[in-house]
Amino acid sequence: MTKLAIMSDLHIDINHFGDFEVKTLLKVLTKNQIDHLHIAGDISNHYFDQSLPFLKELSDHLTVTYNLGNHDMLDLDEKLINQLDFKTYSLTDKTTLLAFHGWYDYSFFPEKTISENKHFKNQFWFDRRLRRGESDPNITKQIIQKLEDKLSTLKRDDVIVSMHFWGVPLFILLFKNFRLNTLFLAIIIIRFVII
Repeated sequence: MTKLAIMSDLHIDINHFGDFEVKTLLKVLTKNQIDHLHIAGDISNHYFDQSLPFLKELSDHLTVTYNLGNHDMLDLDEKLINQLDFKTYSLTDKTTLLAFHGWYDYSFFPEKTISENKHFKNQFWFDRRLRRGESDPNITKQIIQKLEDKLSTLKRDDVIVSMHFWGVPLFILLFKNFRLNTLFLAIIIIRFVII
């Protein structure tokens, strides 16, 4: 039996994660008998200098997997971003964890044009610093197709898909003042799943 925790948006650089925070996180995970921690993106803005050493430190204590968030992508080229996407991890004979980065899906806010959505994102969000090489709608279209292809190859009974970006319209808040912001929020969760 595996007990899986999924969390995201630690931002260990901005939140000044040090020994105390790491020990506290490990204490919470141990107290809850977590065997496997999956971090669903936004570990830090510095993948090589901060995220990888942090992941290594945690992996000395339990199984650790991750997918990238937008902040994690800052130091990476498109080739490495793609190499790290769509990783699968066998949790049991019947359950697979699929780590999927995701990306911005403007179709969740059809009242705005692509240009207006991009302007909003670039005005307020960190991503204006990212250069992905293609438009957000093209990236989203490509990765959704890859996701469908990947899911069709998985023969397990249960697949847990972990992604950094909202991928289900049901999760979007419908309150007028919050809807646009929700479009761009990452999934910020911590869940314990016994498998």
